[in-house]
Amino acid sequence: MSDNLKIAQDIQTKFRFYFVGLVFTLLAATIQTSDFKDISVLIITMELLSWVALTISGLTGLSYLEDSPGILKHHHAMDANEGNDDLVEKIKKSYISLDKLMSFRYQISKHTFTFGIVFLVISRAIQGL
Repeated sequence: MSDNLKIAQDIQTKFRFYFVGLVFTLLAATIQTSDFKDISVLIITMELLSWVALTISGLTGLSYLEDSPGILKHHHAMDANEGNDDLVEKIKKSYISLDKLMSFRYQISKHTFTFGIVFLVISRAIQGL
């Protein structure tokens, strides 16, 4: 594996850990700073939607991180069994399904984070009016 690829993987791994930490930090901060006294149902709904979206984002991000080593194991298994075409084909099929699942999880995490931030901003902006 080239040095550039190792550096890219290292940066990507650090970003993913940072992102999951950021999601849970924002979730904790929004919960701690919420104030439901004398406010409308709309504001409460938007605030709660932001909590749900951030929670989903954080949990799917953790799930993504949990399965990340599986991709590397699949690469290693394909390299180790290079002469056995049948086994390599089975590993490739497993790799493709895992890669699709991880891509789906990442997209869910990214989009629910965006929705969580939007709901939170709307909730806090309305509250300030």
